[in-house]
Amino acid sequence: MPPYEPPLKPEVVCSTTEETIEESVAKVMHAIEVSLGRSKSPV
Repeated sequence: MPPYEPPLKPEVVCSTTEETIEESVAKVMHAIEVSLGRSKSPV
């Protein structure tokens, strides 16, 4: 198995040392909603 390679341009970046779990979840959920065309407003 090849080693993990982080994406060059991630769609979502969660800084787990600087934000709460709730903030990280909100970022991920927002990215999913945008990708599905359900939301256009930023977090």
